[in-house]
Amino acid sequence: MSVNVFRVCAIGAFSIVTALPQDAATAVYKKQLDDLHAQYSRVLVSAEQMDSTNLKARLSLTQEEFALLRLVHRLSETALEANLQGLKSGQPENPALKLVSLTCDAMGYVLTSIQNYADTGNPIFLNLARSGDALVSATQKAM
Repeated sequence: MSVNVFRVCAIGAFSIVTALPQDAATAVYKKQLDDLHAQYSRVLVSAEQMDSTNLKARLSLTQEEFALLRLVHRLSETALEANLQGLKSGQPENPALKLVSLTCDAMGYVLTSIQNYADTGNPIFLNLARSGDALVSATQKAM
Protein backbone atom coordinates (compact mmCIF):
# COMPACT_ATOMS: atom_id res chain seq x y z
CA MET A 1 0.00 0.00 0.00
CA SER A 2 1.45 3.36 -1.01
CA VAL A 3 1.78 6.10 1.55
CA ASN A 4 0.94 9.72 0.92
CA VAL A 5 2.87 11.85 3.40
CA PHE A 6 1.47 15.27 4.21
CA ARG A 7 0.39 17.40 7.11
CA VAL A 8 -2.81 19.27 7.86
CA CYS A 9 -2.53 22.14 10.32
CA ALA A 10 -4.58 21.76 13.47
CA ILE A 11 -7.22 24.49 13.22
CA GLY A 12 -10.69 24.18 14.66
CA ALA A 13 -12.21 21.03 13.19
CA PHE A 14 -9.00 19.95 11.49
CA SER A 15 -6.88 17.04 12.64
CA ILE A 16 -3.18 16.50 12.32
CA VAL A 17 -2.69 13.92 9.60
CA THR A 18 0.71 12.48 8.80
CA ALA A 19 1.88 9.44 6.87
CA LEU A 20 -1.54 7.96 6.26
CA PRO A 21 -2.30 5.71 3.32
CA GLN A 22 -3.91 7.74 0.54
CA ASP A 23 -7.38 6.21 1.04
CA ALA A 24 -7.29 6.90 4.78
CA ALA A 25 -6.14 10.47 4.19
CA THR A 26 -8.94 11.03 1.70
CA ALA A 27 -11.43 9.71 4.25
CA VAL A 28 -10.16 12.26 6.79
CA TYR A 29 -10.74 15.10 4.33
CA LYS A 30 -14.22 13.83 3.51
CA LYS A 31 -15.03 13.61 7.24
CA GLN A 32 -13.80 17.17 7.77
CA LEU A 33 -15.92 18.29 4.82
CA ASP A 34 -18.96 16.55 6.29
CA ASP A 35 -18.38 18.29 9.63
CA LEU A 36 -18.02 21.71 7.97
CA HIS A 37 -21.07 21.04 5.80
CA ALA A 38 -23.17 20.46 8.92
CA GLN A 39 -22.07 23.85 10.28
CA TYR A 40 -22.61 25.41 6.86
CA SER A 41 -26.17 24.06 6.75
CA ARG A 42 -26.92 25.61 10.14
CA VAL A 43 -25.60 28.99 8.95
CA LEU A 44 -27.75 28.81 5.82
CA VAL A 45 -30.85 28.05 7.90
CA SER A 46 -29.96 30.91 10.27
CA ALA A 47 -29.70 33.28 7.32
CA GLU A 48 -33.07 32.18 5.99
CA GLN A 49 -34.69 32.73 9.40
CA MET A 50 -32.90 35.99 10.21
CA ASP A 51 -34.84 39.22 10.55
CA SER A 52 -32.88 41.40 8.13
CA THR A 53 -33.88 44.53 10.05
CA ASN A 54 -32.31 43.26 13.29
CA LEU A 55 -28.74 44.62 13.38
CA LYS A 56 -27.72 42.39 16.29
CA ALA A 57 -28.88 39.27 14.42
CA ARG A 58 -27.05 40.43 11.29
CA LEU A 59 -23.83 40.94 13.26
CA SER A 60 -24.11 37.53 14.88
CA LEU A 61 -24.64 35.88 11.51
CA THR A 62 -21.67 37.79 10.08
CA GLN A 63 -19.37 36.57 12.84
CA GLU A 64 -20.51 32.96 12.49
CA GLU A 65 -20.22 33.05 8.70
CA PHE A 66 -16.74 34.59 8.75
CA ALA A 67 -15.33 31.99 11.14
CA LEU A 68 -16.77 29.16 9.05
CA LEU A 69 -15.58 30.72 5.79
CA ARG A 70 -12.01 30.69 7.08
CA LEU A 71 -12.26 26.98 7.92
CA VAL A 72 -13.81 26.16 4.54
CA HIS A 73 -11.04 28.00 2.69
CA ARG A 74 -8.41 26.24 4.79
CA LEU A 75 -9.84 22.80 4.06
CA SER A 76 -9.94 23.57 0.34
CA GLU A 77 -6.31 24.65 0.44
CA THR A 78 -5.09 21.67 2.45
CA ALA A 79 -6.96 19.18 0.25
CA LEU A 80 -5.24 20.61 -2.83
CA GLU A 81 -1.93 20.61 -0.99
CA ALA A 82 -2.40 16.95 -0.09
CA ASN A 83 -3.10 16.13 -3.73
CA LEU A 84 0.06 17.99 -4.75
CA GLN A 85 2.12 16.13 -2.16
CA GLY A 86 0.73 12.88 -3.53
CA LEU A 87 1.76 13.86 -7.05
CA LYS A 88 5.25 14.70 -5.83
CA SER A 89 5.51 11.24 -4.28
CA GLY A 90 4.40 9.54 -7.49
CA GLN A 91 0.71 9.08 -6.74
CA PRO A 92 -1.91 9.78 -9.42
CA GLU A 93 -4.28 12.73 -9.18
CA ASN A 94 -6.80 12.20 -6.40
CA PRO A 95 -10.26 13.15 -7.71
CA ALA A 96 -11.78 12.89 -4.21
CA LEU A 97 -9.40 15.55 -2.87
CA LYS A 98 -10.20 17.79 -5.83
CA LEU A 99 -13.93 17.31 -5.16
CA VAL A 100 -13.42 18.20 -1.49
CA SER A 101 -11.70 21.40 -2.58
CA LEU A 102 -14.36 22.18 -5.18
CA THR A 103 -17.15 21.61 -2.65
CA CYS A 104 -15.39 23.96 -0.24
CA ASP A 105 -15.14 26.58 -2.99
CA ALA A 106 -18.89 26.28 -3.63
CA MET A 107 -19.59 26.56 0.10
CA GLY A 108 -17.38 29.66 0.13
CA TYR A 109 -19.59 31.23 -2.55
CA VAL A 110 -22.71 30.52 -0.51
CA LEU A 111 -21.14 31.81 2.70
CA THR A 112 -20.01 35.00 0.96
CA SER A 113 -23.53 35.47 -0.38
CA ILE A 114 -24.84 35.04 3.17
CA GLN A 115 -22.29 37.60 4.34
CA ASN A 116 -23.54 40.06 1.74
CA TYR A 117 -27.11 39.40 2.85
CA ALA A 118 -26.18 39.98 6.49
CA ASP A 119 -24.34 43.19 5.53
CA THR A 120 -27.07 44.67 3.36
CA GLY A 121 -30.31 42.92 4.23
CA ASN A 122 -30.89 42.66 0.46
CA PRO A 123 -32.73 39.40 -0.31
CA ILE A 124 -31.00 39.00 -3.68
CA PHE A 125 -27.95 37.73 -1.77
CA LEU A 126 -30.04 35.18 0.11
CA ASN A 127 -31.44 33.97 -3.22
CA LEU A 128 -27.89 33.65 -4.58
CA ALA A 129 -26.95 31.64 -1.48
CA ARG A 130 -29.85 29.27 -2.09
CA SER A 131 -28.86 28.87 -5.74
CA GLY A 132 -25.25 28.23 -4.74
CA ASP A 133 -26.37 25.57 -2.29
CA ALA A 134 -27.56 23.47 -5.25
CA LEU A 135 -23.97 23.50 -6.53
CA VAL A 136 -22.69 22.43 -3.11
CA SER A 137 -25.13 19.51 -3.14
CA ALA A 138 -24.13 18.52 -6.67
CA THR A 139 -20.40 18.45 -5.87
CA GLN A 140 -21.00 16.46 -2.70
CA LYS A 141 -23.05 13.90 -4.61
CA ALA A 142 -20.22 13.55 -7.14
CA MET A 143 -18.03 12.12 -4.38
